[in-house]
Formats: sequence, C-alpha cells, structure tokens
Amino acid sequence: MSDKKIGAWHWFDFAKLDSTNNYALSQASSLSSSQKILYTAQMQTSGRGRRGRSWDSPLGNLYFSQLFFSPLSPVEIVYITALSVVQTIKKITDKLVPQIKWPNDILINDCKIGGILIEKSKEGAYIVGVGINLISSPKQNTVYPAASLRDFEIDINRDDFLKLYLAAFEDNLSQSFTAIKNNFLANAYKLHQNITIGLGDKKISGQFIGIDENGFLLLKQEENTLVINTGEILFS
Repeated sequence: MSDKKIGAWHWFDFAKLDSTNNYALSQASSLSSSQKILYTAQMQTSGRGRRGRSWDSPLGNLYFSQLFFSPLSPVEIVYITALSVVQTIKKITDKLVPQIKWPNDILINDCKIGGILIEKSKEGAYIVGVGINLISSPKQNTVYPAASLRDFEIDINRDDFLKLYLAAFEDNLSQSFTAIKNNFLANAYKLHQNITIGLGDKKISGQFIGIDENGFLLLKQEENTLVINTGEILFS
C-alpha cells in the first residue's frame, strides 16, 4: 500500500482489495467530518456494482472509492460523480462523446466504460465507488455492451485520470444543483427519446423528458408523466 495526496484527498493505493467500497466502509468509523479519503486498488477480487452485480476488475483499469461527509443528497452526489467522469474524459480527448446513462453508467458509443456505486456508512459518510475501463473491458457474460478507453485509442494512466477527475469533482461540489442538473442533462443518454426503464422485474416505457427539482427522472407517456426515483435505463 502506498500513501499519497491529491489536493485535499488523502490517497491510499493498494495492489489488491476485494472491493474498494468494502474497504472504505470498514474505515468509515474513524473518519472525521473534515477528512477526504481516497482508496484505490490496482485490482479487485470482488468488485461490485449496483443491484448486486459483479464488476470485473483486472489489473490496469481504475477502481476507486471516495470516503467523505457531505450535506448533499445521494441523488446530488451520484449526478456530481457521473458528470465529473464525463468532464474528465472530455478533458482527455475531444474525439469522443461520453454520455451518462441515468442514473450512474458512463457510455461511449453505446458501450459502458464506467460505473458508479454510491453507499453510506452507518455514521452517515458517503462512499463513492467508481470503476473506469482504461485498458480492458469484459467481452462475455455482461449485462450491457462494454468497452475501454483504449478501445477508442485513448491512453491515460490511473494517476492522471484521478487528478483530472478529483479536480472536476471538487468544482462540481461547489455548484448549485440546478447547474449540476443542467450539465447532467446536457450529457444524458437518450434525452428526449423513447426509453425503457427497468424496475426490478417490471419495465416501463415512455419519453425521457428531463429531471425534476428532486433529481428524479421524468418519463412522459401518452396521458401522464411519471416521476421515476429508482431503476435504470435499459439498452434497446
């Protein structure tokens, strides 16, 4: 394990962990209100995403968890995180158009290159887990098509991506939710298009017309507009 700093973030880098989120959760009880801790692993043996899905975590990609306190809501934190990842990719290259598939997946050319898992400790600290496919991605047994930045001829190392991301994240933390929401929508996958949302075993369809003041997705159907606070947009 190495111990470094990136700006205000105290950074612990491990050769291997079962899950950076699991480790962050185990450390939350000793966190002070002003501390910002970053945990990375060069590989994970039990990486995980939303809904109990596993996250393939071979050597060479970026896996990290941020541990910190914030008065912001979980919706605000996930939007800030997703937007920061997209902004980071845009800083690296102007040849790609990364998008956010509501609420927490990062896509390029309809392929998933990153995902976010937000959790909270019993003490109320946020654990923001992020996985980015820098050099490789799973090609079999995936729920969605996957790709890496290298697949698009973009090469960047873990350290440089982290520095750019944390700078964007800190800037976005200081923005109003209205600004975050508008920037999120400017990068949203399938905005103003017909989509299908998975709600467990149920699926509902309609037009993705925006996000309300609480951060919930607005789905317009023929006779009404549904407010969706959970679920995920499914690939067509």
